Amino acid sequence: MTFLELLVFAHLAAAISWVGGDTVIQIFGTRTVNRGTPSELQSFVGTLVWLTPRFFIPVSLATVGFGIVAALEASYSFGDPWISAGLTMFVIS
Repeated sequence: MTFLELLVFAHLAAAISWVGGDTVIQIFGTRTVNRGTPSELQSFVGTLVWLTPRFFIPVSLATVGFGIVAALEASYSFGDPWISAGLTMFVIS
């Protein structure tokens, strides 16, 4: 496995973790809101407050970091459509 392959693997693993984690949060969030009990909502929000700095922020930064390093290692241009689209989506998120 080359260094570039390792960077791409780490980038994809972080992106999958980020998107998968967000999908699970959306499913559980919708389920919790539909039930509507205040104690469940409070518990869910508490979980999000705990989880965000420990999971979502690190994996989002890892996704971008590994992606930038992989792009530099592969000598891609940051003007390439998929790279500029990915960076734009990161900024919007």
